[in-house]
Amino acid sequence: MKSDEKCVEIYPSIWKMLLIILGGMVFVLIGYFMTKDPRSSFELFMVYFCMIFFFLASLVGIQWIILKAIHIPLARIYDDRLEYLIPARMKYEKIPFQEVEVFVIFKMESLKYIQANYLSGARKHTGILNSMVKLDDVCDLLNEKLEQFWADRKKNSEFVYNPVGLCESRFNGSSSI
Repeated sequence: MKSDEKCVEIYPSIWKMLLIILGGMVFVLIGYFMTKDPRSSFELFMVYFCMIFFFLASLVGIQWIILKAIHIPLARIYDDRLEYLIPARMKYEKIPFQEVEVFVIFKMESLKYIQANYLSGARKHTGILNSMVKLDDVCDLLNEKLEQFWADRKKNSEFVYNPVGLCESRFNGSSSI
């Protein structure tokens, strides 16, 4: 990372994570009390299954709080790219702005997340979910950075965006994909 690059770091909301932890622990506690007097073995199996599920949800909330405490952001927005964290691998995946047309909020059932629509027509979700941050603010910031990126590229006359998705250099007349 260059020291002269400007970076906006996005962290998950600590209040939303605390709510996930608290809700998960309440359901685990309710499940524990339900195991004291089960009506059938299937009901006992379902109670244990739900207890494990909500315990794991609480662990995910604790993981995000720990990541925030040690200053590992959910996403980093630079002037020319977006980097978002993949928690299972603890690595950042990059989305360069030169390949992106627009960032949109995509809704699937009750889950909303930010999706990158590429110039080629492909789509990719960024892993930035509504359960962690305010999506409207982050999506607006991403689109502002994207517009600024294309305005800077056009102003510098380095590359010109064309609707087919190719970037043509004005200096040598060649095109590349």
